[in-house]
Amino acid sequence: MKTGRRRSRMTQLDDGTPEFRFQPPGPRDEPRVSAYCAWCGGEIYAGEPVTTYANGDKTHDGRCEDEYVRAETGLERTIAE
Repeated sequence: MKTGRRRSRMTQLDDGTPEFRFQPPGPRDEPRVSAYCAWCGGEIYAGEPVTTYANGDKTHDGRCEDEYVRAETGLERTIAE
């Protein structure tokens, strides 16, 4: 009767690392949160357009960006008459 451990049959890549090191994200996985908006506090996901300011704050492009600039600088964007 044999005793001892069973050998694993995991395949390896050419560099010796296991072939299945990680599992790719599934269709129900949440996208990765990259940052939080300094204006609305909402999540900014990886791959979304974002505006980054000199102090490190980030906002969504569009309304959050406009409101943040207006509040921080006191400047308001208008149309010339």
